[in-house]
Amino acid sequence: MTSVPLHVSGMLNEMSAQYTRDIIVDAAKCTACMDCVEACKQAVAHEHKTTEPTARISIRKATAEGGINLPQLCKNCAEAPCVVACMTGCRIRDVSGWVTTDYERCVGCWMCVMTCPFGVIGAVHEDKMARKCDGCTSHEVPPCVAVCKPQALRVRSYGSFAQERRQAYSRRARVTALPG
Repeated sequence: MTSVPLHVSGMLNEMSAQYTRDIIVDAAKCTACMDCVEACKQAVAHEHKTTEPTARISIRKATAEGGINLPQLCKNCAEAPCVVACMTGCRIRDVSGWVTTDYERCVGCWMCVMTCPFGVIGAVHEDKMARKCDGCTSHEVPPCVAVCKPQALRVRSYGSFAQERRQAYSRRARVTALPG
């Protein structure tokens, strides 16, 4: 079996990076500082003409001592039910690979809110529309990620994240398997 030379592998990763950018959540690192929520509000404020900006990320705070805080944002599903359920077609997967929304076409039917398996699409009743995270693809680094000091939010591709996790597991397995 031959492997892909490193320089070719690196080149392929670089070429496909723009289409595989995801925001990865490491809930164990989240301190619920809310900096990501505030950064999100500031980043989307220009979209809110008459109402207070609504963040596209929220934090489900731990309810028990020692529990984890869970940042909630769009998981950018491969088979996005919100896109399928959208009766006006305002939710589409754009060239970046992210599911985005044309808010001019949203009629606030809430079908996407009801079909989201993660409950991360918010119904904004004052605006009569449903808002969700779009990965801030117009930014080099999403504002929520940029302000996350504990690095609970990171920009990665799921493929590279999965590979990183497998390598870490492999290293732990080798260390524990060594006679000693």
